[in-house]
Amino acid sequence: MFYSGDVDGAVPLYGTLQWISELNWNVTEKWRPYFYGGQMAGYLEGRDGITLITIHAAGHMAPQSKRAESYYAIFNWMFNRKI
Repeated sequence: MFYSGDVDGAVPLYGTLQWISELNWNVTEKWRPYFYGGQMAGYLEGRDGITLITIHAAGHMAPQSKRAESYYAIFNWMFNRKI
């Protein structure tokens, strides 16, 4: 799993998306939004061997600024539950 705040100024999401795209790994789950508490919490995409998850409106320290959304994404991924 690779997660990133979508407003991260230190490691911008655009660069992460470009890096993952250049790996040329097959897409196993298409880019889609996911929801937490009835609100859009970010996006995710699965590829062979990696899942990219964005945390909406979070910066470089996503778990600090968006605790609930980060916890939801990380722990559901860890326990192989649908995000």
